[in-house]
Amino acid sequence: MKTLLIVDDEPDLCSLLKMCIEVQISDLRVETCYNGDDALEFFESSRPDVVVTDLKMPRKDGLTLTRTLADDDETRNIPIIWISGHPSSSFESQLQEFDNVKEVFQKPFDMSAFVDELKKYLCAA
Repeated sequence: MKTLLIVDDEPDLCSLLKMCIEVQISDLRVETCYNGDDALEFFESSRPDVVVTDLKMPRKDGLTLTRTLADDDETRNIPIIWISGHPSSSFESQLQEFDNVKEVFQKPFDMSAFVDELKKYLCAA
């Protein structure tokens, strides 16, 4: 069974994403964390196949999480999808430095398109 990790400081959004994804993708374990520190702690005991992370969060943000994962040989190839309430142009320069960031979705986003992209990366994982 494949695993998806959702990292976002909005618990309601995490719950909504988890519910929508589990309805549309069978045989998928969906885990949630509310900041980058908790996500890195999750990585100590598990390796998700895909990570979805918000960029702006307290404690450790999604950009720092992405950089940490990209710098580690064991996690650098895990596909990451960024979600953000800020326009993509505000982090365009950072996007160029990461090979593991596959998609960027600006909140609010089309759930159907989001799940379609997620399926693509889960199938490839």
